[in-house]
Amino acid sequence: MKKGSGIAAAGGLVVGGIAANFVSKQAATMVPAVGKYSGAVPIIVGWLLAGMKNDIAKAAGAGMIAVGGANLVASFVPAVAPVSDQVITDAVIK
Repeated sequence: MKKGSGIAAAGGLVVGGIAANFVSKQAATMVPAVGKYSGAVPIIVGWLLAGMKNDIAKAAGAGMIAVGGANLVASFVPAVAPVSDQVITDAVIK
């Protein structure tokens, strides 16, 4: 493992996670029929990136796969959807 590759991999994962949300929103905007399946688009793009030789691109692909998969599962199983700040605030105030 190269020196500093852990930091590059972590950065790639973060960038991939951010890119996954961007790609999902763009897919839903450009092709409204995608709907609930918009989380599958970053999985496909991430899979393509994960096959590249560049370590940062591989990490970004892994981040896209992880976030896209989580979003796809959350669209079908609301119990695993991320908890928003508003939900936490409502629970604390009650």
